[in-house]
Amino acid sequence: MGTLVLIFTVNFVYITLNTIRFMLTMKGYRNLAPLISMVEITVYVVAYRWS
Repeated sequence: MGTLVLIFTVNFVYITLNTIRFMLTMKGYRNLAPLISMVEITVYVVAYRWS
């Protein structure tokens, strides 16, 4: 059960951040988009260590 919650949470956070990053890139905030990508990667690394 815990693994399912972890997978759901990671995917939810990833999709949310990816959408925000895409929208910021389209609006012209190209300096902020890489920072959000770093947060996405950090989420995956932390989730991998927990699993």
